[in-house]
Amino acid sequence: VPPLRGPLTATGLAAGTWHVLARVGLRCAAIALLFGLPGDVLLWLLPDAPLSLQIGYFTFVPLLADLAIMVLAHEALHGREISVGDAFVRGVPAYGAVIGARLRAGLLTLLWALLLVVPAIYKGAAYSLASQVALFEPRRAHEATEVSVARTRGVVWLLVVSELVLYTISVGVPLGATILFELGTLELASTPTPSDPRVLALDVILGAISTLALALLLVVQQVVYDKTAVDAALAPGA
Repeated sequence: VPPLRGPLTATGLAAGTWHVLARVGLRCAAIALLFGLPGDVLLWLLPDAPLSLQIGYFTFVPLLADLAIMVLAHEALHGREISVGDAFVRGVPAYGAVIGARLRAGLLTLLWALLLVVPAIYKGAAYSLASQVALFEPRRAHEATEVSVARTRGVVWLLVVSELVLYTISVGVPLGATILFELGTLELASTPTPSDPRVLALDVILGAISTLALALLLVVQQVVYDKTAVDAALAPGA
């Protein structure tokens, strides 16, 4: 399949990402929003919800969408068609393995963050394919992170740049808009309260921007995974 041919360069990564978006981009976006935005509505309806409930929702529920998106992107990269329903059927059984790989990758990244920021960014990118490894190969959590590090060797800078850009959009845009809103730069006709529907509208818009940026990052990571997996399978002695 053309997106998986040749060396993995910035141009090749962009081409592979566009290949996926052109074929299943709308479906991926719809899935991401369907599972991501209800959390913003939940926080609006229950502004005093326990922090544990918020963390639990945003940690575990969107992963269902991520699994389907990874399967859709994987199949698109290999030139195969698959329905959204079949993507969930294929992805959900690996839920436990993927959440374990993500938690281990997150913990390792946190440990690196306690040392220096730059190594943490680098290591976080190196571990970022652990979810795909756990889903498609599959492997245990510790194996998934090790395979991710091996697969990203030599191309980790592509993931670092992608993550810096898309995490900045995902976190920076909502945070900046919220600060401007609080300072009155985006002042509405009257001072809103947390239960004001206008606050919900703003939260939903900003949540959509954040959710779509993270979904795009997932597609980028999938392109890197599939390309490096193909290269590993074709390597001498594989």
